[in-house]
Amino acid sequence: MGHLFSEVARFVVIFIVVLILPVGAYYSARFVLLYLQVFAHTLGIGGAGAPYREPPRTRMDGVEPAYQHYLFGQALRDLWHAQAGTVAEGRAFAERSARRIVVDWITEPPETDMVVYRRSFGTLRLAGLFAGVAGGAVLVAALLVLQTLTVGLLLAVGLAVAYGLRGVDTVLLRLRGVRIHCPKCYEGVAYPSYSCPGCGTRHHDVRPGRYGVARRVCTCHHRLPTLLLLGSHRMTAYCPFPGCGARLAEGIGVASEVIMPLFGARNAGKTRLMAVMVKALLETSSRRGSVAAFADADTERRYQQIEPALVAGDPTRNTLTQAPRAYSLYVKPAAGARQLVHMFDPSGELFNDSDRLQELQYLRSARTFLFVVDPLWIDIVWDTLPRSEQDRLSARRATDSPSFIFQQTLRNIEEMGVAPKQARLAVAVTKADLLDYGGAAGDLSAGSDTIAYWLESLGLDNMVRAMRHAFGDVRFFRTTAMLSGAQVDKSVENLVEWTLNTGRVRLRRTV
Repeated sequence: MGHLFSEVARFVVIFIVVLILPVGAYYSARFVLLYLQVFAHTLGIGGAGAPYREPPRTRMDGVEPAYQHYLFGQALRDLWHAQAGTVAEGRAFAERSARRIVVDWITEPPETDMVVYRRSFGTLRLAGLFAGVAGGAVLVAALLVLQTLTVGLLLAVGLAVAYGLRGVDTVLLRLRGVRIHCPKCYEGVAYPSYSCPGCGTRHHDVRPGRYGVARRVCTCHHRLPTLLLLGSHRMTAYCPFPGCGARLAEGIGVASEVIMPLFGARNAGKTRLMAVMVKALLETSSRRGSVAAFADADTERRYQQIEPALVAGDPTRNTLTQAPRAYSLYVKPAAGARQLVHMFDPSGELFNDSDRLQELQYLRSARTFLFVVDPLWIDIVWDTLPRSEQDRLSARRATDSPSFIFQQTLRNIEEMGVAPKQARLAVAVTKADLLDYGGAAGDLSAGSDTIAYWLESLGLDNMVRAMRHAFGDVRFFRTTAMLSGAQVDKSVENLVEWTLNTGRVRLRRTV
C-alpha cells in the first residue's frame, strides 16, 4: 500500500511539474513580452509614446526654455511609465486568462466522464497562470532594475562628459587669456546668456548639462550649441546677472579682453579724448597693420552721435553721472590674436565720492589706466593766458585738482584689491591745442620725462612721485583731441599705441 501511495504521489508531482512549469513559463514569457511592448510604445515605437514634460516658453523658477536631455529625467519617467502600464495591462491580461480558464475548464465543463480530469487540468492550469504571473513579475522587476542601473550609469557618463567639456572649454579660455566682463554692470561673466536664433528666447546657461551635451533644443525646436568651442559665440550674448541683462559684444568669448578705464576731473577732456582714440583705432590702424571694428551696436551708435562734434571741433557733451557703459572694439593687431578692448569714460563727478567710485567695479580688472590731466586747471598755466582767453575757456576748465582725483582713485582701486605695481598708467595732458606751450607751459612735444618734469615744475611734483611709486610703469603724453583736416593728431596715435601695446597686443608692425 505504501509503495502504491508513493507511486501515485510521484505521478501527481510529475504531472504538476510537467504541466505547471510550461504553463508558468509561458505566462512569464507573455508578461516579459508585454512589458517590452509597453516600453516600446512608451518610446513611441508602434504607439503614441509617454507624455513628455514640455519646457516653459521662458525661463521660470530656474527651469530653462529647453528640452531636457533624455537621460536627465525622461529616461526614468519612461521606465516608470512602462512599469505602470505593464502592471495595468498585465492585471487585465491575468484576469481575462483566469476567467477563461475557470469558465472553460472548471465551472462549466461538459458532462462527461472526464469532468474530474478537466477540472483538475483547469485547476493546474490556473495554478500555472498564477505561477507565471509571479515569475513574470519577478522577471519584469529584474529587467526594470537592470534598465534603471543602465540609465544611472549612462547618466553618470553623460554628467562626466558634460562637465568634462565644460572644464576643457574653461581651461582653453584661460590659456588664451579670455575673460568676459559685462560692459554695463562690470561683473565677470563665467558664461553669457544667449538668445535662441530661431525664436529669440533667452537661455540663461547653454553649457553642457541636463539640457544637452553638444547641443540643446530650444522650446521652438531650434538646436543651440552649448560651448564656445562648438559655436555658441555666433549667437547673440547677454549678461546673465539679474537686473542687468545687457547685450554683450558680438562674438564674445573668442578674444581676450583689455579693460582700459579713463579717469580725471570733470571737464578734463576725457570724453573727447576717448572718442578721438576710438577714431584713431578705426581709421589709422591700417597704417600699423592692425584692424579695428565696433564690437557691438551700442558702441557704434554712441560713437556716431559724438563724431559730428569731433569733426566740427565743437565741445562734446558732458558724460552722464551714472556708471558708464564701455566703448567696446575688436582690435586685431599686427602681431598676436584679436583683442576685445573696453574703454570706460566715467563722469568726473564720480571721482569726488568714494562711495560712487566703488560702483566702478571694472577698475578691479584693469591693468592699464589712463589719467587725463587738464593743464588749464594749473594756476601757473591759467595765469599766463590773456583775460579774453580765460573768459572763453573758463567753461571748459577742469573743476578739481588732478592730485585730488588721482589720490582718490588710487586709494579706491587699492581697496578693491588691485595691485597698481602690476598695472600701467598713461598720463595724458590734454588740450594742447588751447595753449601756447612755448611759453610758461613749456615744451610738451618732448618725451615722457620732459612732460613729467614740466608737471613737477608747476607744483604737481607730489602727484608725479606718487604715480611713479604706485604703478609699475608710467608714461606721460601731450595730446590734443582736436582734428586737423579730419585727421587724428599723432599725439593721440602714440597714446593709443602705448596703452594697447601690452604683452598680448602689438599694434605696430614688428620688423
